Amino acid sequence: MPGQDIHNKKDINEIYLCPVCELILKNPCQLPCGDRLCQECIPALIREDAIFKCPVCAESVHTSNLMVDKGFGRDLDQLEVICIEKRNNCEWAGKLKYYQDHLNNDHLNYSCNLCQEKFVTPIALNEHKEKACPNAIVSCTLVSYGCTNKSILSVQSDSVLNISKKCSLFLKLPGKRYQK
Repeated sequence: MPGQDIHNKKDINEIYLCPVCELILKNPCQLPCGDRLCQECIPALIREDAIFKCPVCAESVHTSNLMVDKGFGRDLDQLEVICIEKRNNCEWAGKLKYYQDHLNNDHLNYSCNLCQEKFVTPIALNEHKEKACPNAIVSCTLVSYGCTNKSILSVQSDSVLNISKKCSLFLKLPGKRYQK
């Protein structure tokens, strides 16, 4: 999971929230425009040319201009947070600095059977399996055209060249002269 989910998120100043995942920033990276994102949220925004738009101000950013904001990270560590599992009677409250240890010791009950990553809630596990697990089996990008091929997410590519090599349906499309 990119950011940290907590029970008292609505009480936290929005400067501590990632505009992408809308959770408490985790490993905050500062963009040249001054906005911050979770380090793990950035790859989803990057295009092939290593450039992306800031989700707050739409300024173009090259990945070489990113900076892990360690000072802001220290500020984050001092936030007083309440465990997301309060709704399940967990009474833990403390500094964000110690929150992950609490989760690891007391709540990581859900494990992805494909990659062994652990999650606090079944919702987070399901979201991971559907959108982010590198070992998830996914349908070909041409599924809407009838292709039934499946591949592992971490090796699947949307590039025409890779699709043309792997997808038998693509080879049958009119005007395509690629060979396997």
